[in-house]
Amino acid sequence: MWVPWAAAQLAHPLVLPCKLLLSLYVVKRLQDKEKLKDFDKMRLQLEQLLEFKSRIMESQTSLQRELQRAKQEAREAIEARDAHADEMADLAETVEMATLDKEMAEEKVRLPLQFILLIHDENHLFLVTICLNVDIF
Repeated sequence: MWVPWAAAQLAHPLVLPCKLLLSLYVVKRLQDKEKLKDFDKMRLQLEQLLEFKSRIMESQTSLQRELQRAKQEAREAIEARDAHADEMADLAETVEMATLDKEMAEEKVRLPLQFILLIHDENHLFLVTICLNVDIF
């Protein structure tokens, strides 16, 4: 006797629990697919975050190098400024010493020059006197 398939399913006592299990598995698989989609999204986000972190670390390293270079240049500039200030102080001292030496030399020359001019004037007067005396005789 031929029994229709639906009637046969209802007749068998295991059909109903199997249908329930099948429905549960279908729902679970749908949930698993959603979880896999979420997992893929999270994995992609993780990859992006790791790449972003890598770029930030490279940037930080580069900035640290630039900072060290800038600090070194600042130290060198300060050293150069200090050396220049020392040179200028030495130069100012040298100029002051040269000015004092010049003034002293001028003073040394002035006195003998006055003496020479005085002698010259006296000699001139003496010569004029001699000339007058010669003319008188």
